Amino acid sequence: MLKTKLQEVLSELSEESRRIRDPETKRRLYLLKYVAGSKKSVSKACGAVGASRSLFYKCANILIKKRSVEALKPLSRRPKKSPNLTKPAVVKKVCGLKKIYPYYGPKRISFYLKKAFK
Repeated sequence: MLKTKLQEVLSELSEESRRIRDPETKRRLYLLKYVAGSKKSVSKACGAVGASRSLFYKCANILIKKRSVEALKPLSRRPKKSPNLTKPAVVKKVCGLKKIYPYYGPKRISFYLKKAFK
């Protein structure tokens, strides 16, 4: 049942799938096309391509729900917030000191930063 739905969606998106540039999205789309067109079981077809069944089911469900090839793009793994990020005021002060006094090293800049942000 999933394979037939997937074949329908893939036929609708054939034009959109030709314009893909992202290699990971291409790989996922190839996996879906191969498994959907294969007469083998999902497990054997995924094994032939070198992908896991869970990846196939995840991508297939996403493609069926969203009906867009763009939905197959991998999500960013970059953290939304960085707890160790230096405050913008400190960065501005360091850059300002380095412009005015390019010969100051880390110890002297640290001294002036401690003095400025007490």
